[in-house]
Amino acid sequence: MENTIYLIYGCLGVMITALVGELIHCFVIRMRLVWHNLYMKKRVAADEEDKKLSVSVIVYAKNDDDNMESFLPLVLEQEYDDFEIIVVDDASWDNTNDVIKKFQETYPFLRTTHVPEGTQVISHKKLALTLGAKAAKKDLLIFTDADCRPFSRHWIEDITKSFKHQTEFVIGYTSSFDDKKWLNHWMAFDTLMENTEALGWALAGKPVTGFGSNIAYRKDTFFRYKGFAGFLHKEAGEDELMINAYGNSVNTVVQSGKMAHVVAVRKFNYREWKYTKMKQYSAERDFKAGTKAIFAIEPICKWLFLLAAAAVIALAAIFMPERWIEMIEIAAGAILLRFVLITLAVNLVARQYKQPTFWLGMIFFDLIHPFFKLSWKITSLLKKL
Repeated sequence: MENTIYLIYGCLGVMITALVGELIHCFVIRMRLVWHNLYMKKRVAADEEDKKLSVSVIVYAKNDDDNMESFLPLVLEQEYDDFEIIVVDDASWDNTNDVIKKFQETYPFLRTTHVPEGTQVISHKKLALTLGAKAAKKDLLIFTDADCRPFSRHWIEDITKSFKHQTEFVIGYTSSFDDKKWLNHWMAFDTLMENTEALGWALAGKPVTGFGSNIAYRKDTFFRYKGFAGFLHKEAGEDELMINAYGNSVNTVVQSGKMAHVVAVRKFNYREWKYTKMKQYSAERDFKAGTKAIFAIEPICKWLFLLAAAAVIALAAIFMPERWIEMIEIAAGAILLRFVLITLAVNLVARQYKQPTFWLGMIFFDLIHPFFKLSWKITSLLKKL
C-alpha cells in the first residue's frame, strides 16, 4: 500500500514537471515571436551597403493561373526600388503562362523561366527553384509560392532590411488562409504551430528549419552551398533541409514583423494536404539529430503530462478512494490550467498576424492533431517517400 502511495505521488510529480516543461517551451519558444515584436519594435536603420541590395523574387508556380491573377500583382507592386520578379512555371498545363505574359506587358521587370514538360527528376520544385536562382540577376533571392500573398507592400523591404553583414538566410513568418471552414482552420492551426516552433528556436539562436513560402538567401550563399544538390534524393525539403544543414545563430535571422509575413492560400482537400505533410515528414527524417531532439521536447512533455494525470486519477481510484476526489481536482485543475495557457499563447500569436483565433477548436487540435501527425509520419516511412 505504501509503495502504491509513493507511485501515485511520483505520477503527480511527473505530471507537474511535464506541465512546467511544456509551459516553459510554450512561453519561451512559441511565444518568442510575440516577445520579439513587443520589445524590438525599434527598427534599426540599414547601413549603406544594405540599402544597395537588389532583390530577385522567385515565385514557384504549378497550375496556378487563378492564384497568379489574384496574388502576383501584390508582389509586382511592392514598394522597393531595385527588384525583379522571376516566375518559374513548373510544366503547368493551365493558363499560367498566359497570365505571366499578360502581366509582362505592364511590368517589364517580370521575367519567367520554366521546367520542361516530361522532365524526369525526383523533385520538380527543387529543379524549378534552381532554374529561378540561375536566372536571377540581383544580390538577394527571396523565395515564395504562387498561392501565397504578401501581407503588405513592404514585404520585400522588411525582408531585405534583415540582411546585415554576416546574414546569409532570412526566415519570415507564413500564415495559412483561414475562413473557419474545418479543413482550412485545421491547416491554419498546423501552420501556426510549425512557424512558432521553427522561428522561436531560430530567435533563440538555434535555426532548425525554414519555410519556402517566405525565405531569403544571398545569391552567392545559394551557389556556394551548391543550391539543393545535397537534398535531391527527397521530393520535398527545399526549405527545411537548407536551413537545417547550413543555418546557425550568426548567419540566420528571423524577420517576425507582421508586414513581412505572407499568407498561404492553399486549395487542398484532406488527401492532398495529407500527402504534402507526408513529403514534409520524409524530408525531416534527414534533419540533424539535435534538431530531432529539439522537436521532441514538446510532444514528450505533453504526453508525459496527460499519461501521468490519467495514472494519478486511476491509481487514486483503486488505492486511495478516500482521496480520489481530491486527486481528480488536482489533475483536472492542471489540465484546465494547461489548456487555458496554451490556448491563450496560440491566440496571441494568431492575433499578431491578423489570423482568426482558436478557441473551441483547440480541444480537437491540441489532443487529436498529434495522432494524425503520428499516423502521417508512420505512413510516410512505410511508403518510403
